[in-house]
Amino acid sequence: MMEEQIRHKVSEIIAATQSNPVRFYHLCWWRDGLQCLHVHHTTEPHPVFLSLPGQVLTSGLSPYQWKLVTGRILHFFRLAGLPLDQHARGSGDSHAYGPYPTKRGMTEHDSRRLQALLTAARATQPEMEGSLRILERLLETADVVASEDVPDDIVTMNSQVRLRNDDDGREMVLSLVFPEDARGSDFDKVKLSILTHTGLSMLGRKVGDTIDGHLRIVELLYQPEAADDFDL
Repeated sequence: MMEEQIRHKVSEIIAATQSNPVRFYHLCWWRDGLQCLHVHHTTEPHPVFLSLPGQVLTSGLSPYQWKLVTGRILHFFRLAGLPLDQHARGSGDSHAYGPYPTKRGMTEHDSRRLQALLTAARATQPEMEGSLRILERLLETADVVASEDVPDDIVTMNSQVRLRNDDDGREMVLSLVFPEDARGSDFDKVKLSILTHTGLSMLGRKVGDTIDGHLRIVELLYQPEAADDFDL
């Protein structure tokens, strides 16, 4: 899948959207397909590649926006092993673009809990299939080790991470958590569900890695295993 193909596909999707200039929309992966939908079409977490007002949809994306959205979509499709054209799925070549090239570290404890999450979410949240496919591949390809043996610079579940946006230099701090914990009432800390696009990109990466094409993992402020919190 090439950037030109993605741009052509996205252009078709945008052209088919009956957009209101003053309402906001986003390009996302929803119900097993790439779509452009109103930002409030669902409260369920799902992969979102770019949010923008309807006016931009009709006037055209800027070169920067095109670079951003094609990079994010390309990353998502490669990670999930999905073809760009969903009509091509019947060919049996759903992994035509190969596995994500970098093997990730994961603890046995996290692996067991994430496998349980995958099974439960498949039964109750079919609209999350795109994210669940990525999680499934991570579980299949991860370098699984005992909690005591995971390096202290690897992002594990419940790690608190400092990220820097290489595009504008801004930094953010967030914790990578299970979906039920992301809905908690602790508003002074940003909690990111593992089933979000960025959450899936971050799990198992190490300090210094870049995710989503522009977010750099600067520091692990907290990793449960490094703090001997093996039951989190």
